[in-house]
Amino acid sequence: MMAELEICCQCDDPTGRAGRADDSLYTDCDWGPYCPDCWQDADYWRCIADEKGLEAERLRDGLQIIFPMAKGYVAEHDVGRNQEMVAEVQTLMSVKRTEGSDG
Repeated sequence: MMAELEICCQCDDPTGRAGRADDSLYTDCDWGPYCPDCWQDADYWRCIADEKGLEAERLRDGLQIIFPMAKGYVAEHDVGRNQEMVAEVQTLMSVKRTEGSDG
């Protein structure tokens, strides 16, 4: 019986391995499987993604504090793109986090 072909989660090329029993390449966060070429950068990018996630969380928290004040200012000073920008921020803030994220 032939093992299933394992495909890299990054580039869709065959990994050259046949599952976890064949020492497939996964990150500590269980992202994968990776081919050897994509594996070289996988942990680096995972760390960057984790840092950006924390930064985004801090920015979201800050916006929740200042956004009501900004809306009040725009209500009193309806010039330029103020209303449009408030609507854009309100849309961004209402986007739900992806399933499985912390918080």
